[in-house]
Amino acid sequence: MQHYEQSKTPVLLKNIIVKENEGDWLFNQQSTAYPCSNSDVPFECKVPPKPEPTAQQLPATEVTIKQLSTITTNQKINVSGTLSFGDKEPKQVMIKATQTASHVKEDCILEDSTGTVTLHIWDPLINQLKTGKSYMFTNLTVKYYQGSTFLSASPLTTATETTVSLEKVMGPELLRTPEQEITVPDFKFISRLTLFSPCIVCNKRLTDLSSSSTKCQQCGTRQRTNHLTRESSVRICVVHNNTDLWLSAFTKEITKLLEAKSLTLNNTVEDIEEAMMNLQNITFKYDSQKNVITDIVSVKDHP
Repeated sequence: MQHYEQSKTPVLLKNIIVKENEGDWLFNQQSTAYPCSNSDVPFECKVPPKPEPTAQQLPATEVTIKQLSTITTNQKINVSGTLSFGDKEPKQVMIKATQTASHVKEDCILEDSTGTVTLHIWDPLINQLKTGKSYMFTNLTVKYYQGSTFLSASPLTTATETTVSLEKVMGPELLRTPEQEITVPDFKFISRLTLFSPCIVCNKRLTDLSSSSTKCQQCGTRQRTNHLTRESSVRICVVHNNTDLWLSAFTKEITKLLEAKSLTLNNTVEDIEEAMMNLQNITFKYDSQKNVITDIVSVKDHP
């Protein structure tokens, strides 16, 4: 498709899903594109205006690690911190855009006085950095995966060693034991609670589960909602060590939390959020690298 766009070659698209209500056309795995003749296009091609700069194109923003929660995905940032490496060897990854192999080291922790974040470092930057040293990084990219924030280097990323150091570096300990157990009196915030079911044919998320049946917008399959498996995700903020800690939770952990209120994922979003805000003395385990809750140890219902 990039070749057709750059060469301005007319194309014939087949098996396109048209979303009439949204005015969008969906090109998926079942769709195909064929080159065709200029004579097959009975109108003059008009190049659309260039879009406004995206977050990825904007100048890098200088932030602290605590401020990362306010940054949009793919935005470039500059941040200083102390770097800690884990023991895993960099893994080889095939870059789709260039069809070339590269290496990435994912078990890295960057920390400053405001917090910690996972950092993915790519060749050739891997061999230029040393664990335990402090650096000023420019043009790191903010990424999100399963509700967790991490930073990723790119060909534009630079790292300059600095003399700023922390009194206590937490990175090595976090890399050895990423799963921690804490107890909090309650949840401070509940955000982005989503209830959905995967389509039984193409696995696309189905979020409209209010009626007895629903139709998948991707593959067009209509299915009964009572035959679908309910799943969920949520962002939870707790106060830990006098700072706000944002964590992600998924179906298994959310189900355990709801058991204390005799609710299930079949209840409404409003009921589930209200129930979770009334829980007390919640003890849970979480992955401190990914900021994902991994297990609910115990929880009490608000009297």
